[in-house]
Amino acid sequence: MAPRGNSSDAAKTNTYWRMLHAAGAEMVLGSHHHNYEQFGRMSVEQPPVSPTQPVGDDQGQEDATGARSFVVGTGGGEFHSFKPDGGFNAVGSKAQVAGRFGVLKLVLGENDYSWQFIARDKPGGEVLHTISIREDRLA
Repeated sequence: MAPRGNSSDAAKTNTYWRMLHAAGAEMVLGSHHHNYEQFGRMSVEQPPVSPTQPVGDDQGQEDATGARSFVVGTGGGEFHSFKPDGGFNAVGSKAQVAGRFGVLKLVLGENDYSWQFIARDKPGGEVLHTISIREDRLA
């Protein structure tokens, strides 16, 4: 699924996000942009337009009831970058990796899950981001 915001598919993806939220989705995977980015739990509501925050895919609000989301467009194609100063440019962004091909490894348990972003440009791979989550609400 493409990220939310002003992408050409914004109306369609906003509908999908609302459907996933209503169904209680725990996480959403996308690959629209050619990089890796992990987001915290995000709302289905778009924030009001602000003169200091440009409209774009990076719009959103953190929400404890929302799904975590990932952009994992790291299987090929020309890489997309983040802010040149290395700062996070998206609300809710928790981790970013640009310029590296890789895979997202998910391990799903009954009450927990974990993920690793593994760069594939070195023999054996290199883990660049890893998290384990325990969620009692998954039971």
